[in-house]
Amino acid sequence: MNEISMKRISLSRLCALFANILEYPTPAIYEQARECTALLAALSERARNYVNRFLTFTELASFSRLEEIYTRTFDLQAACVPYTGCHLFGEDSIRGMFMVKLRELYRCHNFAQDSELPDHVSVMLRFLSRSDWMEESQELIEYCLIPSIKKMRECFKENDNPYSAILEALLITLEKRGKEDTRNLESFREEEPS
Repeated sequence: MNEISMKRISLSRLCALFANILEYPTPAIYEQARECTALLAALSERARNYVNRFLTFTELASFSRLEEIYTRTFDLQAACVPYTGCHLFGEDSIRGMFMVKLRELYRCHNFAQDSELPDHVSVMLRFLSRSDWMEESQELIEYCLIPSIKKMRECFKENDNPYSAILEALLITLEKRGKEDTRNLESFREEEPS
């Protein structure tokens, strides 16, 4: 397996791990954060350090404390809602159209979404973890996820919330994946016969 394939697998797995970590916590979160840290070692030391910070917190805090922080962070603070459409469009009707387009995209690629709304960060990350559709992946990353995550992290400016470290690591990872997709797409286009 070549280096590009290995990076793609690692980035896909990282998207799946971040999707799990950014959902309501389960006992598997500890192992998911450890695996995330291990994969990030080869991709970004800075992102790895952020996930290590989160992992340290989760190992020291009780599980119920982590559940409480998750709820306070993503369910009760409007600035940190995990729905990209809210950050991009507010509660405008455009968000509804955005969600319809996401559902169509998921359906076209046989991606079975759970009961969560299609613009939830975890749903979008899970889709990316299973996709090889570079152009669409790149657009979701560049125009939806990155701007939304940048807005989400603003609510942590003066806060030591452990999820701020996850958002920072995710942002670094997505920026890397977006650059990889751009390079791969450009190579693919160069190889296409005229």
